[in-house]
Order: sequence, then structure tokens, then C-alpha cells
Amino acid sequence: MYIHRDRAVYQPDGEDQPVIHGPRQSAVSAYDRLKARDQHFQQPQYDDQWGYARIQPHDGPLGMLPSVAFAGDALKHAQQLLKDADLRELLGLTDITLRDGGVTVLPKLGYRVNFKQVVKTKGKRRSVNARGGSVQVFMRANGVIFQINSTLRFGKKPDKLGQLLSRYQIVKSALNTHAEQVANLLVDDTTDPIVKNAIIKSIKSSCVRTQTSLVLSSHNDEFNPMYEVTIDSCKPDPRSWKYLVDATTGKVVFGRNLQHRGRSNATLAAGDAKVRTFLNIPDPTKPLDPQVHDHLVKSLPDKTKLATERFIVKVKKNRKWVVLTAKEDGTFNYPLDTVEFAGVCVAVALIEQDEYYESLGAPKGKDTFTVFAHDENVSDNAYEDWSNKEIHIGKGSGSNRGGLTVWISYDRGVSHHENGHRWVGILTVDSDLGGQQGAGAHEGWAGDVLGTLVMEVKSRIDYATQLGRKLTVGELKKDRFVIGSFALPPDGIRILNNTKLYPGDLTGEPHADGEIIGGIGGDLLKAILCDGKADSDEVTLADLDEAATLFIHSLILAPAHKVQFADLGTNVLTADAQLYTGKHRQKAVAAFKRHGVKIGNSLDGGNGSGQSSDAPILKI
Repeated sequence: MYIHRDRAVYQPDGEDQPVIHGPRQSAVSAYDRLKARDQHFQQPQYDDQWGYARIQPHDGPLGMLPSVAFAGDALKHAQQLLKDADLRELLGLTDITLRDGGVTVLPKLGYRVNFKQVVKTKGKRRSVNARGGSVQVFMRANGVIFQINSTLRFGKKPDKLGQLLSRYQIVKSALNTHAEQVANLLVDDTTDPIVKNAIIKSIKSSCVRTQTSLVLSSHNDEFNPMYEVTIDSCKPDPRSWKYLVDATTGKVVFGRNLQHRGRSNATLAAGDAKVRTFLNIPDPTKPLDPQVHDHLVKSLPDKTKLATERFIVKVKKNRKWVVLTAKEDGTFNYPLDTVEFAGVCVAVALIEQDEYYESLGAPKGKDTFTVFAHDENVSDNAYEDWSNKEIHIGKGSGSNRGGLTVWISYDRGVSHHENGHRWVGILTVDSDLGGQQGAGAHEGWAGDVLGTLVMEVKSRIDYATQLGRKLTVGELKKDRFVIGSFALPPDGIRILNNTKLYPGDLTGEPHADGEIIGGIGGDLLKAILCDGKADSDEVTLADLDEAATLFIHSLILAPAHKVQFADLGTNVLTADAQLYTGKHRQKAVAAFKRHGVKIGNSLDGGNGSGQSSDAPILKI
């Protein structure tokens, strides 16, 4: 979501909050043994709650435990690795059951092998997924293993699940909470209770879709049966939330907004489409028409429609949403201040973004998203909806009324931000960045930095001739990295050239927390593009490619549960070591340290944990 109008989390009792114990003595001893066997084992990042290794990087050319020969099967190779006694103790795998969670091919890195944690019980359900529990093994195409992630969950296991409420009862409880929660977002304390009750009734009776999944959730050192319930409702506007419901009492204990948020079957001849559009985020202080340029969108499946296998862009005509189609002359040269021109701006921004990420080794998304441009039902906002495969770019109420500019779609950064959320779904192991810091990273790291900043810099490099000037190092150094510079001039919605610190500036609100990790990302982007260069030098696409590749792969390498800012930093170091022989390591360590997050090892001035270096060792 671009501007925070909704509360992102419903938390009556709260999700488990980390209790910082420090690393577990047995895990530290296991790491010491591994380090003695192979000096290329890097300092692990330990889990705050249980003290086992959360991320274990390795920077050696032969990978972890090279005596395990690679026979071409990534899954079997990872299974062999996880039989090592020291690794099992480091990760806390001794009494854990894992099942195959799938293998993802990573074009630049090799493979991501995922294992899901299950808890065995007696009775009809003999094994149940542990909520958030998983292990990922990352390896190059030749079998060289360079990182393990673990978000295993621990606690007393139930002998049997006992009597559980029916799915009907669970869904009813979740729906009651959902209707109340959504209604609260639409009313205030002055609203007539009759009106609020009518809204609640409308939500509960609208086109509601639900999905339920039984899990065991670790809370207060024991596993408890819970249902994860996803609810999609369409009235008064589309809402998608996930709730955690106690399977024995029906009490909703946690809820999260999923709205940060198929394939084209076109058979007509492919072709290029002529369009007129903005090539970068326009300057709101200057006339807009001179900032519009002729452009060519290449290789559309049907050159009369701005639709690809990735996106179908729609605009509202005569109160109906229709696919954006060409004019009678075959072009998309629509005039300013029309919904068609707005749709073209959005389409061009999204197509270019996807093509760029895929050129850097990002895997293609599997789903076609429907994109609604200038959606008047989304006032002063925009959002990406992973569940329903939609992106909505809204309509502003006008800066003269205290809202956003009417034509939000003109701000390419808004489209890039929302598509950054979509790319989290494509890149990460569970299609999300979980936890409080993960929600902040969804906004600041994926949406603002990888989405808005990276793509705006690329536009200013690619279209320097059309824009009339080249982007210099000196100009980029001075850039405040304003997010929403056209949608809400002059200071935008967020400014990433900031001094916000972890953990003191954490608030629990994703967009505010995103300014911390977004500030880190902005600093790292500037360092890679500017360090060692004269102010008069041009910013180069080669440098931007390396920076964007690190941001992309930091998400590919992200853990599956409760992602922390330090996780992303550790992943930048891993990707940098694998792809660029560590040339950006010190830049990354410095950028994270500047905002209070320690990564790396003692030689870098960090300790790899994201917390203070004097955290005690937990002796258990």
C-alpha cells in the first residue's frame, strides 16, 4: 500500500514477540566445531527467541561440507547436507521433522531448496505444519552450498490435537472479526451505530471467499492448534486479510492485511506499440506537456492492447472496466488528463520494471495481474493485492484539498512501488516478508528502494537524451530520495535520505518502519553508484545493475518467517560474495550500521546478529 490509510495489523493478544536471549551455548559450540573444520563458515545470525542459527552463510569456493558429492539432484544434495551432526545442532534440527517444500531454480545463483517443518501427533491428523517453520538450503548450479536459512519453531508438542472446532465455526469467528475490523477502518467515533452495523452486515453478506489451513503455532513454549484463515471480501471495497484463530476456542489472536498489496492467451500477431508517456517521474513544478515523450512498447502479444503475460491494464469507460486499447490510428498517443493516458503511464512503468528485473536474474512471475489505472474507488492511495492478483492505482482528491494530486498514475514511482510488493510475492520463499520488520521491509526495501528508487535512476540513465540531461554522481548525491514527489509535492510521502535508527525509531507501523530499512537501502544505492567517483561523472547502468541485483537477491535469500532488517543485510553480503566477490561488502556494512543495524563479523565492525554485541549466551 502506498499511503497508510489502513491499520496493517489486528493484534488483540499479539503475535509472538522475540525474547532476546542471545545465542544458545550448544549452537555456539556447534558453530565453533564447524569453523574449525572449515574456516569459510561465516558468523551466523542467531534467532532472538530460541538461540539457534537463523542464517548461516559460507563464502568458500567449495561450499559447505564439500565432501558431500553433488550428483545433480539439488533436493538430495540438501538432504545429505542436513544429516551433518554439527549443522543439526547449530540449527536445532535434532528433534525436528522436515518435509520437501519444493526446489526453485534461481537464474543467477542456482537453487533454493525448501523444507517445511511438520509436527507429528497421534490421532487422525498424524502430522501438521508448524506455522512459520522451515529451512532453506541455497546452492550454486554446481552444488556449491553457500547459505542455510532456518525459521524452525520450538515448544512442547501435543500428544494429540483433541477436540477442535469445525471449520464453519472457525470461519464464522474470523468473518465476524473481519467485518468489525474493516468497518472500523471506514468509520470513526462519531458514526451512528446503526450505520456501522449496516456496514458490518454488508461486509459479511458480500462476495466473501475464505481459505483455511490447520497449523500448530508455537506460543509460550508450546505448540497450539490454530487455523490460518484468509478472507477476501468485496464490499464496500476489496479487502484481503489473514487471521490466526485458536482451533479450540475460536478466538482470533492475530490478523494481518494482505493488501500491499492469470496468463495471457493472446493469439494475434505480436508487434510494437507507439505510445506517448512520461519517461521518468514528472516535475510537478513545470508544465507537463513538454515532459511527455514518444515511446515504443516492444513485442506485445497484441499490439492493439496494452496487455502482456504479466499484466492486463484496464481503465474505466462508461462505468465499465475495459482493457486499454489503441486508438483508431493504431497508437496509444492519448492526450493528457484522460484515463487512457493514465493507463499508458502505468503500463509502460510496469512492463519496463519487470523486464529489467528479469534481465538481472529474477525468476518470472507465474500469474497475470490485472491493473486498474485511475481507480476512483481508491481515493488518495494505491495498493497491490497478491491474493487476487491485482494492482490498483487510485485517484487523488487534489493537493488543494489536502490529498494527493488527482492523476496519481502519472507518478511512475507509485506504480513501481506497488509492483515492488508484487515482486516480494515472486521472489520470496513464502511469497511474503513476515513479521513487524518484514512489513517495514515490504514498504521501504521492496517498494521504495527496489521499486521506486532503482527504477527512477534507471529511467534517468536510459532516457538521458530524451530528458535533456545526464544523471551525474554529484546530482545523485544531493538527491533526497523523495517517495511520491509528483503525487504529493514537494516532500512526498516519505524521504529516504534520513537518519532514522533501529531499534529506537521502530513504531510497528509498516510505512514508518520502512523509512529505517528504506534509508539503509537508499544509502547503499548511493554508495554503490557514487563512491570513488567524481561529482561530474555519469551514473552508470553497470553500477545500477549490480545494486539492483543485490536488492533482488536479498529477497530471494530471505527467511520464511518474521524477517528482520539484519536478515536483508546478511543476504546482501551473501549475494555480493557469490556474484561480485565481495566488492560491495564494506558499503553494505556501513549503510546498515549508519541506521543502527549490525551485520557482518567483528572485522567489519558488526556481529551478524542485528543486535548489540554484548547479548548474553543462553546456556540450555
